[in-house]
Amino acid sequence: MRKVTKIFEVYQFDELGEEEQTKALNSIIEILLETPYEFQPPNVKRAWDEAEEMQTPWFFREYIIEYAKDEVFEIARNNEYLKNGDMLD
Repeated sequence: MRKVTKIFEVYQFDELGEEEQTKALNSIIEILLETPYEFQPPNVKRAWDEAEEMQTPWFFREYIIEYAKDEVFEIARNNEYLKNGDMLD
């Protein structure tokens, strides 16, 4: 048996290209979609409520961007990424 160590370059959100930033933002929105309502930030709850009130759950992503853009970008900037936009676990 042998052990191998692989070194990855790690990037901040603002260091990524536009396509990679979009991928990162989509990953964050996916996480928010899977997070139970009671654990959501207030503006994400607002987006959730709007989607339910309008009976348009398929627009939840758009409502998140409309109401919680700052929170999504804050989450993005508090994480690290691989060059391709994948978030580090």
